[in-house]
Amino acid sequence: MHVSKNKLTKTSTDQTIIDALGSQLKVATTITLNGETYKVKDLQQQFQSEVVAAKATQSAKTAYAQAVLAEKKVAAQVTLLRKALRTYLIATYGAKSAIVASFGFTPKDTTVTVATKADAIVKRVATKAARGTKAASSPVAAAANGTTPKAAATN
Repeated sequence: MHVSKNKLTKTSTDQTIIDALGSQLKVATTITLNGETYKVKDLQQQFQSEVVAAKATQSAKTAYAQAVLAEKKVAAQVTLLRKALRTYLIATYGAKSAIVASFGFTPKDTTVTVATKADAIVKRVATKAARGTKAASSPVAAAANGTTPKAAATN
C-alpha cells in the first residue's frame, strides 16, 4: 500500500521529537509553547497520539483496499453466476414468464426502429450485390413476383 512521503516524513519527525523530548529535555519540568504550558510527558503523548493515529489510518486504508479487491473478486464470480442463472431460467421457462420475472430478470428489448430496418435493407442489398446472389430465389422476391419459392427455383 502506498503511503505518502509527507505522512512518512511527519511520522518520522514526530518519533524523533518524542525521543529528543525524553533525552534532551528531561530536566525541564514544563515548557511554554504558543502561550500554553506543557509538561514534557504531555508533549510526548501529543506527538505519540499523532503517530498512533497515522498508523491507524494506514491500517484502515490497507484493510479498505483489501476489502475492495475481495469485493471485486466476488462480484466477478457472482456476475458469471447471475448470467448463467438468467440464461437457464429463460431457456427453461421462456423470456416473458412470471418465474423469470420473479427473479428480477426482464426480457431484453429487441425493438427495432425503422431506421435500423432501413439500414439492414441497404446492407442486405449491398451484400447480395457483392456476392452476386440472385434475388429471385428469396421468398420475399418470389412473393413480389407472384410465384412461390419452388416455382421460382424451377424456372
